[in-house]
Amino acid sequence: TAGKYLQRGREAITNSLEKGYGAQRQTTFKGQRGSIDPDLLKKLAIGGAGAATGAYLQKDHKLWGAALGAGAFLLAGAGGKDLWRDVDTAVGTMSTRIKNKSEAIHFRAKEYYRVRNTVTHDLINAGHPFLAKVNKMDSAVSNILERSILTGDRKVTDRILDAVDDKELTGSWNLIKTVIDGLGDQLHSAGMIKKKVQDYFPRIVKDKEGLFTAIGKEQGDAIKQLLDQANREQLRKSGNPLSQAEESEVINKALASFMYSKAPDSVRAGYTHARRFQEIPEELQKYYANLAESFHSYVRTAVKNIEMAKFFGKDLVNVEEGGIVYPDIDKSIGKYVEHELRSGKISTDDVAEVSSMLRSAFVGFERGGNKTIQAAKNITMAGYLGNPLSAVVQITTPVVTTYLQGIKPTLQAVAQKLTGKSAVTAKDFGLADHMSEEFVGTTRSAKFLRGALKWGGFKFSDLFDKDIKLNAAVIKARDLARSDKGVKKLDAKYGQAFGDRFPTLVKELKSGTVGPDTKALAYMELSRSDPIDPLEFSQFYADNPNGRNLLALKSYMLKQVDLIRRDAYNEIKSGNKAVGIRNLAALSLVLGLSGMAGQDIQDVMLGRKIKFRLSDIPMNMLKTFGWSEYQSRQAMGSTQPTKKNPTGSSKAKQKLFQTVGETLAPPVPWQAMDDLWNRDPHAVYMIPVVGRFLAEYYKNKYKTKAQKTREKNEL
Repeated sequence: TAGKYLQRGREAITNSLEKGYGAQRQTTFKGQRGSIDPDLLKKLAIGGAGAATGAYLQKDHKLWGAALGAGAFLLAGAGGKDLWRDVDTAVGTMSTRIKNKSEAIHFRAKEYYRVRNTVTHDLINAGHPFLAKVNKMDSAVSNILERSILTGDRKVTDRILDAVDDKELTGSWNLIKTVIDGLGDQLHSAGMIKKKVQDYFPRIVKDKEGLFTAIGKEQGDAIKQLLDQANREQLRKSGNPLSQAEESEVINKALASFMYSKAPDSVRAGYTHARRFQEIPEELQKYYANLAESFHSYVRTAVKNIEMAKFFGKDLVNVEEGGIVYPDIDKSIGKYVEHELRSGKISTDDVAEVSSMLRSAFVGFERGGNKTIQAAKNITMAGYLGNPLSAVVQITTPVVTTYLQGIKPTLQAVAQKLTGKSAVTAKDFGLADHMSEEFVGTTRSAKFLRGALKWGGFKFSDLFDKDIKLNAAVIKARDLARSDKGVKKLDAKYGQAFGDRFPTLVKELKSGTVGPDTKALAYMELSRSDPIDPLEFSQFYADNPNGRNLLALKSYMLKQVDLIRRDAYNEIKSGNKAVGIRNLAALSLVLGLSGMAGQDIQDVMLGRKIKFRLSDIPMNMLKTFGWSEYQSRQAMGSTQPTKKNPTGSSKAKQKLFQTVGETLAPPVPWQAMDDLWNRDPHAVYMIPVVGRFLAEYYKNKYKTKAQKTREKNEL
């Protein structure tokens, strides 16, 4: 019976679960009672008054009026300070918040992500030649080869490779084994495995439900319950569910228990113990990931854990139970931040906040959200960004680089890119695999999104933009390193962050060597304007996987807000008012020019007439933050200006609250889906690559005579 199978597996792994995950029985005490926070009541009262006022003033749109009225009253009232902190948590990037507290911790965290992305990219590329060759082999041969590799049958693997007699295949196989063995050595050195598994190759289950059905209801239900139990313990311990590798390990060990009467003894990741489930039956192989998927999953997980151990260093807190050694993230963060406190690199008042943000980045961001919500988000983003019109906007963003690095370094970086002489590229940092952390995923909808970004040209233009920013940063830094005055400027900006590494950075810059410190500087400079790792998102975004849709397509906008915060607000706050105001003016100008150039190119591509107006510069700057000319007219109750009506004024109702609310709100995926379902002609714009052009075609085709006449009269 299912109960018998479940009991057998349960008895074998319960002790390990309790030890490895710290599982404890929770006692519920009777008579426990809660209380209402007086500060919360105060905020509710202030917010309620604001909501009532806003709803009264905006009678046509009471909901928007109430929401904005409540926010305004809270900011102005006694709850303003706490509310600003809440706003910072909701939309403020963690990198800037950490940097404001500790330059050293900020730099170390950025290095963790830079090295993790770079090493992951390099190792996956190292395995590509072998995986590509296996993919091109006859399916009968490749299936046998895959089974022999996944089950660790070295003799069969060697015989197949000898029979194929392809030196490149054999050489690439030796290379991929070297990669896996090297990761095993590092995991062993980090104390994350006690003993390496000979001829190890990870086995990942890709279709759990299909596998459970194939092995029978009783065994399938038993494994499901074991997975549920393991997930609950993992969530309680770290806040994260089991990873795909960990789930696969639970399944494989349970299958071994049921099929070979050897109970599983762990639910840790796949590289933790030697496998007892020695062979994948041929009829079950289709439920397992292929070599490429398994290899990629293993590399990503192993590198993440190795680099996490390096990040904490001596402050890493290992938990050893039942022969298993694994890091306790919460305790490691606590010990690391405490060490930084003793070193004087962070103040006592900032310890809790910084610790909370590190946990959000390391734990919260790793969690996945509801699959349906994520799929809707991916499809929506594919429609909005997966087209050439969005791509051309990225091509014009080097204008912004002139603000970040200067005109001369930017022009030199463009020349290097066009001639193939770039010192560094986005690919060197693993950024070619994803343009933004917002686009990361392995589901079908995520793959659809990446395909739309690729074929719509957005990926190409985004990498082009990143290459310009990276190389302009290196060029500027090298120019500064040529003089003592320039070195002092570098020291003022990066000396505290690099610490003992700063002299090496200067040496690399003077010699023109692209070493790890030069790459670290380039990565830091790129992340000033681009959301390239979890630290460049808000704490709310990291901790709320299902709430991330609220900030969909807002990541670039929020990074520009963050840039203003760093370069303008922080300077003014520190007393450098002239510098802050100058930076604000310069950034506003380049954002306006960049947006105007992008809009003009879009108009040409759509066959529209180009109109140059000085007011386009500030208006396009506002577009960066989601506020368009149309929204300005809508908010003030005016129409498009014409020759007969130069002011554009009318008796139209003002919609200020509604317009502000719509600007702050994210794209609504289900609204776009509803338009497509109802065959609304306007909805064709959501079709990747060609949608925007089709929408423009139908718009022109069905224009009324009155509309055409009005357009001729427009200024």
